Amino acid sequence: MTARKKSELKPEPEPTVIENYLGWPVVATTIAVRNAGDGLSKGMEIDPEVLAPGSTVIVVLECAVDAHDYKKVKDEDAFELVQVLKAGTALIMDAAVVREALASQAEKLKRAAEKSAGVVRLELTDEDRLLAEHERGEHTELRGGCPECDEEVRLSEEGN
Repeated sequence: MTARKKSELKPEPEPTVIENYLGWPVVATTIAVRNAGDGLSKGMEIDPEVLAPGSTVIVVLECAVDAHDYKKVKDEDAFELVQVLKAGTALIMDAAVVREALASQAEKLKRAAEKSAGVVRLELTDEDRLLAEHERGEHTELRGGCPECDEEVRLSEEGN
């Protein structure tokens, strides 16, 4: 793998600063959803569906931000902002429609857990990713942008 200069490494972005409440920092935000079953039940009256026990379904809720509540964080001089949402329209959606968004969120949650555990990641460039794939044998055909594949193409063209 090609070594990278320190200036080429991309650090993680800084976390968003959250407002203060009563002069104390807000260190977390959570969401409380109220009336979630109402909109979904109404939708299922129109499009009834039997959900198998143990299955996973994707539920999309349209919500209005109803209120902000603040809870004192135990043993800290800080607050948690609880954003209260009131659910309106709701529907069960095919997971394939939102698969990319769910995968992206799962990755964000994984990185947040790693960060809180002290794991530090350095972002790879596209070239570094392609090199790593090449070294692991993950692409069997020549791929443009992969330095190793590009070198193979160059050598084969010189040989002809």
